[in-house]
Amino acid sequence: ASHISVLFLNGRDKETNKSGKIEKLKINFTLSANKLASSGQKTVYLRIKRPDGYYISSGGTFAAGDSQLSYSDSRNITYENQSLDVSIYHKVTEQLTVGKYGVSLYMDGKMIGESSFLIEK
Repeated sequence: ASHISVLFLNGRDKETNKSGKIEKLKINFTLSANKLASSGQKTVYLRIKRPDGYYISSGGTFAAGDSQLSYSDSRNITYENQSLDVSIYHKVTEQLTVGKYGVSLYMDGKMIGESSFLIEK
């Protein structure tokens, strides 16, 4: 995954930079073309790490290697070995504190990309 970006959306799905108005996070990224990867239905898992080191969890888990990892949100896609722009929306259910957050994306049990974003006042 490349070109990972995070947008903050208010209740009307408009961009906002005010931490108290953020109701959704929109994570955009591009899955690169890969002739070696298997094509078909895939699930992309999103993990959001809070500034305190804990992950925001939806309550679900997925297998990554020998571990079961919690995830914040997921999206089912059809991957056909060509570049694909994908967005995952995460509904904010807790107050987002000021600080640096981490974003990790997983598919087929492996991390495919990571980034970070800042929440300011």
